[in-house]
Amino acid sequence: MDSLVKAKRSFAAACAGLGFALSLIASTASAAVGTCTPQVSVVEQMLDNGGSGPLFGQYVMATGNLCGMQIVALAVDNDQSLAAYAGLSGWNAQVVADNFWDAGIVLSRDDFGTGSSYHITTGPGGIGSFASFFGPYASLANIYWLSAHYGGPVVDNSTAFTAVGTPIPLPEDAFQFETRAPASVPILFLYDSATGATQAVSAVPEPTALALLAVGLLGLLGAKRGLRAGH
Repeated sequence: MDSLVKAKRSFAAACAGLGFALSLIASTASAAVGTCTPQVSVVEQMLDNGGSGPLFGQYVMATGNLCGMQIVALAVDNDQSLAAYAGLSGWNAQVVADNFWDAGIVLSRDDFGTGSSYHITTGPGGIGSFASFFGPYASLANIYWLSAHYGGPVVDNSTAFTAVGTPIPLPEDAFQFETRAPASVPILFLYDSATGATQAVSAVPEPTALALLAVGLLGLLGAKRGLRAGH
């Protein structure tokens, strides 16, 4: 019996150690991500359509500090979408299906203002599959992207830029759409002109850190139960 109690205590201690270590890793990962988190919100706003026909709406974007990055694309899932329109100069818009996304859409600008251009390829071989962003049951998304040299990205404090570097207020009608029903999971694609890196940002919590934290907490809980059982 003594050997069994000792074994339980050893296992509990090991769980506690692993749980604590993984909790620290999770905290470190969260801290690294949270050192500078881009401040941006996207609100789906439905407009009056006169009571008949498809619904007409827009995604109203507001930005704060983008951590030195620039928004060059926006994708929002909507399985009932009929059309997408870009009201921001130099931007394009399209409704895309999941298979088209996964086949690889190249989003880029012909001239990013400094002789370079951002480059994002959708799909599993690029920035990620359709399902990885919108879940396994979504099938359509409205996508908006910076495509022409005379346009500019969205930057800090809800501002966009023209090709000559003139800041303009980000209009509310920058990202419009027609649909049979409202629905939205917005994904923003940011570009770092200094490093050439791209980053996808959504409102979904970072799953790896949360999973590590959960395992850590389970380890600590298991240790506590094991120690109680030993007494």
